[in-house]
Amino acid sequence: RFETVGKKRKENDFSTAWLSVDETSASFVFSTGRLKAYVPKQGARLLDSLCLHGRKVGGAARLLCSTQDRPSAEGGDALHFTDYEGRVERAVVERAGAMHAVVRLDGRYANGEGRSWLPFTVRFYFYAGSEEVKMVHTFVFDGDMDRDFIRSLGVRFEVPMREAAYNRHVAFATAEGGVWAEPVQPLVGRR
Repeated sequence: RFETVGKKRKENDFSTAWLSVDETSASFVFSTGRLKAYVPKQGARLLDSLCLHGRKVGGAARLLCSTQDRPSAEGGDALHFTDYEGRVERAVVERAGAMHAVVRLDGRYANGEGRSWLPFTVRFYFYAGSEEVKMVHTFVFDGDMDRDFIRSLGVRFEVPMREAAYNRHVAFATAEGGVWAEPVQPLVGRR
């Protein structure tokens, strides 16, 4: 267990900021007083969950990567795409101070065919009394420059859906740069 720093607060009193980092055999738990984050030490997840004021606002967070076998501008046969998912191999708390804490996650991207490449480091920064988390992702390209063309890199969060269906939206970006967006359930009076 890491030391709890600052003073503990009363419920809904954020005038005194505090920060704590707890360690279990499988994860770290960061608590800023407003936000609680569960960070696993290994596996496919960067975060297990995020809770804001005791209410879960985010589930599993995963790193994703997609590659293609050649540049899109080159004509010819159809492109071959490969999807990868980040796998955390090690997690270390780099700093647990009075005002902020930093956790470092090291790993590689892997696919179902056994290929493991593109080493990455993700750092999460937590601040006492804050609802925000800063994330910095760095990677080293160790692939074949003639065959491995990164098409996309991203983070996917599972999010609990509590809102009514008309308050949920989907959006698709088009090749021309536009965005098409609609609610999952249109309002009755809309034409």
